[in-house]
Amino acid sequence: MNSKIFSNSNDENVLKKNRAQLESENWQRRGIFTEPRLSELVAFYRELGYDVLVRAFEPSDLAEGPCRECFLLFPERFKILYTRGESLCK
Repeated sequence: MNSKIFSNSNDENVLKKNRAQLESENWQRRGIFTEPRLSELVAFYRELGYDVLVRAFEPSDLAEGPCRECFLLFPERFKILYTRGESLCK
């Protein structure tokens, strides 16, 4: 996956919303990832039937901790993955 933000949501404004707004709209944050794992997870969640949103990493989304320094050194490498909906697998 290239570094562009990806969304298969019908809501074009979804990329402008903050974390709290996304969560209030049932988006679930799955984590912060880099390639190639990010593309693998996007394909996996889409295959399961979820809406998928990949946003640029924002330092304000990161809690204090030992990993924070690495995230802040290379923020362009990291993307935040959100999903929404129900799995087709039941």
